[in-house]
Amino acid sequence: MNKLIITLSLLLAFPAFALDILCTGQGNQGELIEIELDLNARANTVSIEGETYQLTVNSDYVYVWQNELEDLVFTNVLSRINGNLNVLVDNGSDDEQPVIRAILSCKDRSNLLF
Repeated sequence: MNKLIITLSLLLAFPAFALDILCTGQGNQGELIEIELDLNARANTVSIEGETYQLTVNSDYVYVWQNELEDLVFTNVLSRINGNLNVLVDNGSDDEQPVIRAILSCKDRSNLLF
């Protein structure tokens, strides 16, 4: 019985649906961007640099979440098909489309090549 309780507590402590994702790419001004994401599809959250955000879309195709920084709202779209993370910013005007701030390539840490 004790072994069963210990096993269950270990399984609950380490969520099976959490992914450790590494993303790298360039911003729209040519700057290099490297970030780590902790994605938990079961809890519907993503954590970046100690901040946790709710996923607004969690489907077979994409994960989407939003965050604010310096009065700007960023929409992050992570494709489950090709691993690209597109970061868009709303420019505040209804008649203009959002601006792409960064395009990053992402991989699960366990699938890194070297």
